[in-house]
Amino acid sequence: MTLQVVNANRLVDGLVVYLSEADDWSEKIEDALVAATEIEAEGLLATAERAAIGAPCVIQPYLIDIVVDGDVLKPLRYRERLRALGPSVRRDLGKQAEG
Repeated sequence: MTLQVVNANRLVDGLVVYLSEADDWSEKIEDALVAATEIEAEGLLATAERAAIGAPCVIQPYLIDIVVDGDVLKPLRYRERLRALGPSVRRDLGKQAEG
């Protein structure tokens, strides 16, 4: 099985957030909890759905596939990479501009 994390949308500002420790949401993918098995992934998604209810500004949690490159979590799909980093045509905007 591929490694997975849970992401969701934050309605207040439109940013992508990731389920992190203590059932909290982080803007940074490196803070995300990682599931290595299908059972862990199902548990993470269930936790995320409960956390989204507790944080009404967060909606639609779902699992995404990732790879670990050194200490860096990288989404496998291009769509999720864009959501994690920001626009591909302007590297001076989004999370990639922050470093």
